[in-house]
Amino acid sequence: MKFDAWARHAVALALVFASAQHDARAGDKADPCAAPPYGMTPAGLAFWKEGVIDQAKAVASIQDVCRMKFRQTSRSPLHELGITDDVIDRASPLSLLYQSIGAGRFAAQLTAEPNPARVRKDNLPIRTDDIEASEQRFQRAVYDLSFNGELSKSLQTLGRFGVPFQDQQGHARDFGDVVMDTAAALQRVVTSGRMTKQEAEFAAREAGFHGSVATAIARNDPGLRSAIDRAKAAR
Repeated sequence: MKFDAWARHAVALALVFASAQHDARAGDKADPCAAPPYGMTPAGLAFWKEGVIDQAKAVASIQDVCRMKFRQTSRSPLHELGITDDVIDRASPLSLLYQSIGAGRFAAQLTAEPNPARVRKDNLPIRTDDIEASEQRFQRAVYDLSFNGELSKSLQTLGRFGVPFQDQQGHARDFGDVVMDTAAALQRVVTSGRMTKQEAEFAAREAGFHGSVATAIARNDPGLRSAIDRAKAAR
């Protein structure tokens, strides 16, 4: 299997689609949709928890699609959107929610936009706190590798996409350079059709990038570098 095909299988499908083993475990519970993780994998739950603005409404939404997935309620709302039973059976509740409410509204929930109708997917803010959180995760992951011998999943993901994370001396590379290299790498696989933009965002989050930074990386936002530079200058 070629590297790119393997990367797509290992990263995108592992995140967007829940594994059969996970679904089996969730199905063993009395009601997998009553409480976290709502039938999702740990990575999906972590993605879901980042930046949701209306927790009560958000929980109701994820519970709705979870119950459709596990056939507790009618799937007709998803069927009307063209989502087949085969997709519902394989997809995680998070992926189903993304498809059912639309990318714009979903992105709005993750970026704390009070009026999703006004959100343009190509004009979402890149938050300074997300940049700082992402850089801290990255620095910590490289530290753990260098001094504790622990190779994190985030660094493994960067490696699968051919993004170097250490310099020749073994220190962490410049965070901005790593971000831009990741954006370029994901742009290549999206342009080639081997990954969707949604899958690219899941991959960016798996690589350790937080919130609006992951979104910006996935869409190769032209303002990404300047946002990082401004955050660095403001310290």
